Amino acid sequence: MRTSLSIVLLERSHMRPAAVVAARAFMDDPMFTSIFPNPARRPALLRRFVTAALRYGMLFGAVYTTPDVAGSALWLTPEQPDITPSRMLRSGMAALPLTLGLPAFRRFLTFTTYGDQIHGEIMHQPHWYLLNLAVDPARQRQGIGSALIAPVLARADHDQQPCYLETNNGANLGFYAQYGFAVAHEGRVPNGGPAFWGLVRKPHSRSA
Repeated sequence: MRTSLSIVLLERSHMRPAAVVAARAFMDDPMFTSIFPNPARRPALLRRFVTAALRYGMLFGAVYTTPDVAGSALWLTPEQPDITPSRMLRSGMAALPLTLGLPAFRRFLTFTTYGDQIHGEIMHQPHWYLLNLAVDPARQRQGIGSALIAPVLARADHDQQPCYLETNNGANLGFYAQYGFAVAHEGRVPNGGPAFWGLVRKPHSRSA
């Protein structure tokens, strides 16, 4: 995948602007409108949530961005594809029940419990897990999302490893299909939640 955009690893000094951008990007995402149904409170709660997620990714995965922080791609690596309690504690994610409030955290757990189940059913080998891809709404359709995922897709092809992601937004399916992601599961989050898709990308041949 070729791109002229410069892609770098997220640094701690860019955590705050990255969280602000991701919160804007996810404002209308079905997952987060379900978890944070109050639109007035959603921006602040989203920033808290995304900050914890980005911190987790920097500690235990790989987070890519642009020099001007126009977006971010948070991947969990084949060596550490699972979010564990001890890693949540180190990253600050264990404080989410307090920072988000218990009702929102319970709704979040409904998503993660269902997602973990499907993830485990689909993936049985080392793989890259795209946990979040966010692009500033004002910068979308400029190739930034494609550039953000390009480094890991290239590495996955080199190492002949699959990639996995989940989405609750059907509008994302066409974008990911361009890069070889195919729907492996289609369902609905329990307790009245939104639609859910689990997507898998098989590694491309080195000779392709």
